[in-house]
Amino acid sequence: MPFGSLVADPEALALLSAAFDAAWVEIDRAELIDPLAQSAARERLGYIIVGIWRANPDAPLVELAVKAFRAGDASKADRQDA
Repeated sequence: MPFGSLVADPEALALLSAAFDAAWVEIDRAELIDPLAQSAARERLGYIIVGIWRANPDAPLVELAVKAFRAGDASKADRQDA
């Protein structure tokens, strides 16, 4: 999970971690991701989730992250702090 350098309270980290895991299960079940590309795909998903959470902590993280991932939307990613 790519949240190692993120500064947030334990509750927020638990929320992000759970959202990441749930979104990855949904993506991995439906997408055919090359095993060699999974690490990069998981990192990208982490950036997407953090970007959504920073914009709106109350947003439905899993749903929006899966949609953004499938759309190839890297604009939700904030690669500086995640």
